[in-house]
Amino acid sequence: MSSQFDGLILPTLPLNREATPFELDMHKFLQNLLRMLKTIPDAGFPTYYNLVGLGDDETWDNARSGIYLISGASGTILAIANCIVGTSVTILHSDGNWATADTDAKYCLYDNTTGIRLKNRIGSVKQFAVMIITND
Repeated sequence: MSSQFDGLILPTLPLNREATPFELDMHKFLQNLLRMLKTIPDAGFPTYYNLVGLGDDETWDNARSGIYLISGASGTILAIANCIVGTSVTILHSDGNWATADTDAKYCLYDNTTGIRLKNRIGSVKQFAVMIITND
């Protein structure tokens, strides 16, 4: 049985400092989640995965509600958020560079009423890997 998650690897914990208890717990949760996802056939679990490259002030919109796991090109987790289209975005964990509104000098993840918008307001090009666990 194959899964769309067969080649997916878990983002790494930061090596330049000691991981916080939250990061350790989240990493363990993600390990278990990924292990479970790899056992489910493609048609059996609603997920979405995309690589997104955004320059400054560029956006990417998605019409799916769910848990958004966003990592950078290096594989480190940048943000985990609960996103509900037409309602709200709640950042559950981030590297500190995230906002839930269109905010200068931040990566932005917010509800724009027709979908969830990812916007790069940092000032340079950034690659994102976005995985959405969804029921949409």
